[in-house]
Amino acid sequence: MKKKKKDGIKDLIARVNKSIIWYKKGGWIDCRRTPTSGENLVESLEEFIEARFNRECWDLPEFNEACELLDGKLFICTLDGVDEVRKRFRKATLRLVKEEDILDPSPQLLEILKNVREFLGGSSISFNGVRIKIKYEIENV
Repeated sequence: MKKKKKDGIKDLIARVNKSIIWYKKGGWIDCRRTPTSGENLVESLEEFIEARFNRECWDLPEFNEACELLDGKLFICTLDGVDEVRKRFRKATLRLVKEEDILDPSPQLLEILKNVREFLGGSSISFNGVRIKIKYEIENV
């Protein structure tokens, strides 16, 4: 089971990193957070990575329901070492939304977020911005 989880998360990160070629610096680009949501206009590489990561989470059954209930805003992104011209970053950190981030969360949603946190093994995932030798770390923050 752990091998399957590790492969799923690594594949998710690989799909996000491969999609960076679609990002356009200095312009607006349409990017969906879920397959059923409308397109969102993103202005920065950080917003693009956040939207793409949340969209790819939709495809993992363990994250699907939470993504749907939060309209593709399951994780919040911060980037370090950003080079928008070359479409690169040194490190992305995506933090799972907290109860205080959500306006009037239902008990069902809180239970689902707890299950996501348990599946992930933490509340934050950090990874490098490469396509092949992906390194990631899951932490509780």
